[in-house]
Amino acid sequence: MNVVTLMGRVGQDPTTKQLPSGKFVANFSIATRGTGDQPDWHNIVCWEKTAEIVAKHVGKGDSIAVEGRLQTRQWTTPAGETRRTTEVIAHRIHFGGRAQSADEQPARQRHNPQTSRPNSPPATAPDPGFFSDDDIPF
Repeated sequence: MNVVTLMGRVGQDPTTKQLPSGKFVANFSIATRGTGDQPDWHNIVCWEKTAEIVAKHVGKGDSIAVEGRLQTRQWTTPAGETRRTTEVIAHRIHFGGRAQSADEQPARQRHNPQTSRPNSPPATAPDPGFFSDDDIPF
């Protein structure tokens, strides 16, 4: 079973784009507790509705939980080098809030109190291969 759950802080504002196919994708990284003083960094990829929600509600420093699956991609650079990366394809994002005071929050949150991250519902993208808590019989 390929299931990943991570809790950490967002390291950078997500980058989002619309592909020529019309699909939306968002990319960002989160830091989790590593060994010693160094965090472990994880690349997160969100698609479609989850990507749109992430673009509106996730920013650098946010505390979030990500549920999804691991995916490894391989490609060849123009210089002929083979590269690999492992990413978490997110299916659900749970918002935990910012590690900042209200005065330091970004303008998008100060001017629209209805977009408060702590009270936001989790972003969910359907995936028939992903199990929710409701699917577990115990």
